[in-house]
Amino acid sequence: MAGFSKHEQWYVGHCCADMPTVDYVKYLFPDIDNWKKEMNGKFGDKHAYNMLYKLLPYLAGVAVQDSIYWLHDFPNHEVSVYLKAQIPEYEQWARRMLPVVEEKMQTCIKLR
Repeated sequence: MAGFSKHEQWYVGHCCADMPTVDYVKYLFPDIDNWKKEMNGKFGDKHAYNMLYKLLPYLAGVAVQDSIYWLHDFPNHEVSVYLKAQIPEYEQWARRMLPVVEEKMQTCIKLR
């Protein structure tokens, strides 16, 4: 299903993309600081810690990295449009990263 066997080496090039210098987590989840305050408040749910400090930042990072291809392949898709509107200079960053990621992918393929 993934395009490689479980014993075959694999590589996801866009995971090595230099991330944008802006705090993309706050742009994609603008209320995250409020959620953290609520979690730490008197009636907050401490069980939300992993979601707020680990899962959501990880999810935002995956979305930003994967979106390098979304923007290229589907520039008018609602995800691409949303990211371009939410993250300053996102589009320039994604266009700059695509050839870098493609080069890393080709290098890795040659090494196989």
